[in-house]
Amino acid sequence: MKTSAAQLHKSHDWLLVFGAFSLLSLELLLLFHQLRLVTVPFWSGRHLASGQGIGMVEQKVKSVQNRSSASLSWYPVVEGDAIVENDTVMTGANSTALVRLKDGGEVQLEPYTLIKFNRLSVDSGNRLALEVNRGAIKVRAATTGVLFRIRQKEVALVPQSEVVLTSAGTLSPEIEVTRGSVSVESLEVPQVAASAEAPKREILSLSAGQAVSLTPNAPAVISRLVVENPSPGAGSQVFYQGERARVALRWDGEGGERVEWDQNPDFKTSRLIPLHGRRDALMDLEPGKYYWRVVGRNALSGKMDFTVMPVARYTLASTAYTKSKEGMVLPLSWGRVPGAESYVLELSQDRQFRTIDRSYTPTGSSVTLESLPPGKHFWRVRATHAYLGDWPLSQVYEIDVRPQMAPPRPKGVKVLESKKDRPKRGSFYKWKPAFDLVASLWITRAQAATSDETGAEMIWLEFSWENMRGAKAYRLEVSTAKSFRKPLHTELSSKNTVVVELPDRQEYFWRVAGIDEDGDLGKFSSTQVIKREIARREKPVRQLASVPEPPPHREPTALPPAPEPPVITFPVAQVPRFRRMWLGYGSAFVRQGIAGTGFAVRGSGLPINRVVVGANQDFAASVLEFNGWLQPLQYKSAELQPSFGASQVGAEVLWRRASSSLPLHFGARVRNEIAVLDFASETVSLESVLFASVMVGTGWKSKQSWAGEGSLWLEVGPVGKRRGVGLLWRNRWNLPWKTPVIAPAVELLVHPQYRNTTNTSRTSEFTIEAAAALILQWTAVVDDVGLKR
Repeated sequence: MKTSAAQLHKSHDWLLVFGAFSLLSLELLLLFHQLRLVTVPFWSGRHLASGQGIGMVEQKVKSVQNRSSASLSWYPVVEGDAIVENDTVMTGANSTALVRLKDGGEVQLEPYTLIKFNRLSVDSGNRLALEVNRGAIKVRAATTGVLFRIRQKEVALVPQSEVVLTSAGTLSPEIEVTRGSVSVESLEVPQVAASAEAPKREILSLSAGQAVSLTPNAPAVISRLVVENPSPGAGSQVFYQGERARVALRWDGEGGERVEWDQNPDFKTSRLIPLHGRRDALMDLEPGKYYWRVVGRNALSGKMDFTVMPVARYTLASTAYTKSKEGMVLPLSWGRVPGAESYVLELSQDRQFRTIDRSYTPTGSSVTLESLPPGKHFWRVRATHAYLGDWPLSQVYEIDVRPQMAPPRPKGVKVLESKKDRPKRGSFYKWKPAFDLVASLWITRAQAATSDETGAEMIWLEFSWENMRGAKAYRLEVSTAKSFRKPLHTELSSKNTVVVELPDRQEYFWRVAGIDEDGDLGKFSSTQVIKREIARREKPVRQLASVPEPPPHREPTALPPAPEPPVITFPVAQVPRFRRMWLGYGSAFVRQGIAGTGFAVRGSGLPINRVVVGANQDFAASVLEFNGWLQPLQYKSAELQPSFGASQVGAEVLWRRASSSLPLHFGARVRNEIAVLDFASETVSLESVLFASVMVGTGWKSKQSWAGEGSLWLEVGPVGKRRGVGLLWRNRWNLPWKTPVIAPAVELLVHPQYRNTTNTSRTSEFTIEAAAALILQWTAVVDDVGLKR
């Protein structure tokens, strides 16, 4: 078979594709290696052993980048990288680098520094030459001299010398000699006439302890003042309370003529404080970072910096000694520190924090801890700021995590054939009523019925398990699914036996957990399975009777006796009782005339200006109810302007018999009006008017579609500075749009009242009040045992 040219061409395409793909992969690998994203073992970069090597990066902090002379791109620097001739190194914000030279010298680069490393090969000493474009450096020459250039100035270091260049980006950077000697030479040659002899460049020699300001004109030699024990010293923190800090600058040693301080490290906008022979200065400063130095005649002290920060008060929202249980989520919160950007929270099981188990960096003043293992844990917090720095650590707080209660051991399930075999249930809530409110939010019980929607028969099951030491109650869950995501039945019991009525199904899952003395739920037992053989009975189908044809004539036969009708018994219905809470918002009209004063009181605020709350509890033979309200008022006078405001706060406790031929209600009512009096522009006072009364009345109920209840009361206030009588009519209608949890209702109230005072002024008042509010009710059904649903 012959092979065409096209087939030969296609057979070699894969070689070209593979070669291109290999070259592209190698190029990407080298690029990622330069960007420090991957490491290539066989190519670790440039080495100091190179003939053009100058030094090696010994230390680096945060962002440090390098650019070679043959590249236009910047690449990250890591410790151990070589610096070769004509490399340019750049440091970013809060970044530093230390370059160790081949002869043992070093170059320290401060933040925002841009420097180029050159080698003067024409120089007999083969000295290192640096070009400083911006930033600050510290250069220490070892066995070989060092040159660096800045602002048309050349600074030469002899061996064993050390120099510090500060504020290299300003118009007048400073050079300070800390060891050895240096020379500063101006590279600018002044222009002269053509016939004149060319002048020599100016060279300035400096020794240790001297400094020079590289001004555009001739450099000026500055001596260093000897300042000892400066306060606040370099890097110190000054904490204050209030809006500003009172900072005292003090030092020992030589004195000066003034103190310079600024928030700019270059002292571009420095402020001066004359000393007049003193060795201290006093300033009021806001939060921030400050720099200061002592200035004499042609002498400067070293630059000191300090930070002014508000005092950190880590006020805890809860007690320092926090108790928790295994498996619980623990929220921690503390007082916000003014000016803090974020916080660092450390968690450890060692009080000295030699080891840190967990660390969090929230921006807010709170952290939610996940479940902790049992034992004692310790935590502390520190406020931080990117520019100001870190605040001191808070004190150490303790968390005691106790183990969760072990799971009970199930015994089994028993089917009760008759209801008379059911034992009486215990009442855990009789001795601990505080659990009622909690239980009403998360405990539900199935309602008793003879069959469910599918026609399944109802059975009574008795669940039992072993008693546990320390368990004050137990929680039983029954579900049709093993996951227990939506339990069919949940119940609390103080005993180790619970009787439940459920549809007769083939399979159920159940589990139980203990509740300790703190009310915390323990671990659930292993899931138990209930399996039953069920013979379902079909429901009888009712059919319409048809008229049959007349049968043929037959001889009469004796009819069998009619069967006796079955005896049907019904269970005795238990009267349910309720616990109800409500919250409402509405509108009220108030008109009150105070005779003898010229004042009139009326309702104020928005048209919706009344807040009402309440709750009631059904007992075996009575009902106890509580109502509270709050609404603003306004006092107006024809003589005094402007009007002033008041607030009316009231509460009432009502009691009535649950069943009685003559429904009598009794109660007590307290109302207080707090007014802010401002008759003169310079006088403000408070006045409180309290009125207490007892009430007797009657009530009624309606069972229509808009079911509700009403009451009529006679109010008598026989004691106190204000005495009077009144009538109170209240009616409440339930709205038909209710949910299984919340039922809305409308409440109307009319309240006329007459009162007078017993003091010498003898003022009297007549008040008419009408209010309407939309309320939301939460209702729970209870029985003698406790919470039912």
